[in-house]
Amino acid sequence: MPKRKLDTTRDGSPKRPSAPASDSVVANSYFSDSSLNYRAPCTSGEGRMCDIFRDLRIWNEFLWPVGLELREYCPAELSLLEMRDGHVASEVPQRKQDAATLFQHLLTYHRCLISLELNGCIFTDHYQLICDALSQSPSLRELKLCLPSINTRALQKFTAALPLQNHLEQLECRLPRLDQTFCEGLSEFLGSTVSLTTFTLNVPVLMAHEGRILFQGLKRNATITTFSLKTHMKPYLNSHGNEFAEYLRDNQTLRTLILSTKQPIDHVEQRLIMHSLFRTTTLSEVKLVGFTMDDHNSGLVALLLRKNQSLRKFRMYNTTLKNITVERIRPEDAVEICRAMRETGVRERFFLGNPFTVQDPGATLTECRDLSSLDIDSRVLSEFDRFRTALRLLPSCAHVTSLSLVEREELFGNNVTNGLIAQYIAGTTVLRELTLTFVSRIWDPVDRVERALVQALSVNRSIRRLYINGLCFDESETQLLAETLQSTRTLHDLSFYPEDQQSTVSLVQKLSPNFSTNYTLLGLHVHRHEAVHCDLFTIDDVLGRNASLVSRAAQFVSGRRRRYLAAAAELVHSNSGLVELIRDVTCVNEDEVLSQIRNSLKSYSELDDFMRLAGVVKCGVTCHVRDDGEKQLADIGRDCWLCIRQYLKMGDILDEQ
Repeated sequence: MPKRKLDTTRDGSPKRPSAPASDSVVANSYFSDSSLNYRAPCTSGEGRMCDIFRDLRIWNEFLWPVGLELREYCPAELSLLEMRDGHVASEVPQRKQDAATLFQHLLTYHRCLISLELNGCIFTDHYQLICDALSQSPSLRELKLCLPSINTRALQKFTAALPLQNHLEQLECRLPRLDQTFCEGLSEFLGSTVSLTTFTLNVPVLMAHEGRILFQGLKRNATITTFSLKTHMKPYLNSHGNEFAEYLRDNQTLRTLILSTKQPIDHVEQRLIMHSLFRTTTLSEVKLVGFTMDDHNSGLVALLLRKNQSLRKFRMYNTTLKNITVERIRPEDAVEICRAMRETGVRERFFLGNPFTVQDPGATLTECRDLSSLDIDSRVLSEFDRFRTALRLLPSCAHVTSLSLVEREELFGNNVTNGLIAQYIAGTTVLRELTLTFVSRIWDPVDRVERALVQALSVNRSIRRLYINGLCFDESETQLLAETLQSTRTLHDLSFYPEDQQSTVSLVQKLSPNFSTNYTLLGLHVHRHEAVHCDLFTIDDVLGRNASLVSRAAQFVSGRRRRYLAAAAELVHSNSGLVELIRDVTCVNEDEVLSQIRNSLKSYSELDDFMRLAGVVKCGVTCHVRDDGEKQLADIGRDCWLCIRQYLKMGDILDEQ
C-alpha cells in the first residue's frame, strides 16, 4: 500500500493529519504545528509495541514546554521523564494545561507507561488532575517526585494516591524539606505497601520529628529490599538513634542500605551508625557516601567486616570487599603503588576514582603503566618543557584510555604544543575518553588551536566520550565538527561548552538538519540557548531514538527474540554505547561482548530462522509447486538466500496492516 504523503509545516517537518476537533489538545504542537489524537487507546501486548511509539516526537512537542519528555524505558515500555536543562515556554499557563491533559491520559489509559517523574513545573498547578490519574494508573512501577518548593495540599493529594499503586516497586522523593502531613501520609503508605521494593528519600536535613514519623512506617514495612537515604542525619540521630538501630536490627527484608550526606557529621553519630550495623542479620550491601573515619570508627569497620555474617559488600569512598577503588594517590607514591600492584596480582581489582594528576611526566608515563586515567595540566607541570614532554610521551602510552588535558593561556598560540595535541588525538587508537579544557582570555584569529583540534578529531576512530571546554570556533570549524559527529561510528557522547555562545548556536544549527541519519550519538550536552530550541528538540528526538535502539539491541543480544529487537540490533550493532552497556551488565571484556553481538546477528541468518523471527511463518518456508515449474523462495538454495540476505533487513518487514 503506498504511503500517504504528509504536508509539511513551517519548519519543513512532516505535518500529522488533523484529528477530530474533539480529540485535539491544542490547535498546534510547539514546533511543527501538528495535532495529536491523544485519545487513541494503548495497543501494547505480548510481542507488540503500543502505537504511541510512532508518535513520540509529536507527544514530546507538547511536553517540551514544561520540561518533560517521553522516552523508551525498556523495549515496548515508556518512561515520562523530567528533561535535564529542560525548556519552560513563556506561554506557560496554556502549555501547562495541555501537558496536564496528556499526563492524565497517559497515566489513566496507557499500560505501557511504567516510569514517571513529577516535576514542579506541571505538578504544583495541576496536582488534583494528576493525582486523580495517578490513582487509576494500571501499570506504574517507578515513581519519582522532584519538587523545588513545598505545596502542602499537593503533597497531601500525592500521598493519598500512593496506596492505590498496586504495582509500584520504586519510589523516590526529592524535596527541599519535609513537612509533617507529608511524612504522615508517606509513613502510612510505607507501612502498608505490598509491592514497593526500593525507597529513596533525598532531603537536605532529616529533622527529629519528621524522621521519627517516617521510621514508624519503615519499621512496619515488609517489602523494601533497598533503602537509600540522602540527607544530613545528625538532628534525627541525636534524638532517635536507638530507633534507627532497632529498625536495622529487626528488619527481615532489607538487603541494601545506602546512606549519603554532603554535610560533615560527628564521629559520635558515625559510631552510632556503625554499631547499628552490627545488629543486622539480613543486610548484604552497605554504602556510606560522604562520611569520614577516625581511628575508632575505622576499627569498628574492621570489626564489622569480621563479625557480620550476612554482609557481602561494604562501600565507603567507593571501596568494596572485592574491588578496591581509591579516590586518589599521592604523586610520589605512584611508581611504588604500580609496582606493588604488579607484584601482588591485584591489577584487575584496583581502581582510581579520579584521574591521576601527572607531576613527573617521565616517571609517570613510562613506569606507571597501570594508571589508565591521567590528568595532564600545564599549570601543575609549571614548565613548558615538562608539558611538552608529557605530550611527546603520550603516543607511546597504550595503557592510557582516559585523558584530561588542561592547557592554560600562556601556551595558547604555540604551534609546537598545539601540534603535539593534534597529532596525539589524530593518531591514538586506544583512547576512549578525552576531556579538553582550554583556559584563556585570549582569542587569536591567526594561530588557531581550534582548527587543528577539529581536524584531528575528524580522523580519530577511538574516542567514545569527548568533553570540550573553552575556545571559540568559527563557521568552518563548527561545520567540520558537525560533519564529524554526523559520520562518526565511535563517538557516542559529546559535551561542548565553548567560550562564546555563537560557537554552540552554529554547531547545533549545522547538526540538526540531517541528524536523523545518525545512529551513534547517545548524548549531546551544550548550553541550551533560546535561539536554537527548535534545533535542540530535533537533536533530542534523535538521541532518544538512538538510546531506545541501543536498549532494544541489548535485549536482543541477551537472548530475547522479537522482530523489533532484531531490527534495532541491525541498526546499532556497531554502536560503542551498546558495547559498553552489555559489558557493564554482563561483566565480561569487550572482545566477548563483540562476539555475543556477532553471534546474535548470525542466529537468524538462515531463511527459516529469518522468516520465523520476522513473523512471516511459524515453522519454516514452504511454497506450493508452480504450474510452470519455476523456482520459488524455498528452492533458491542457501547461497542464493545469503546473497539476498545482505540486502534484506529485519526492519524492511512491515507490520501487518
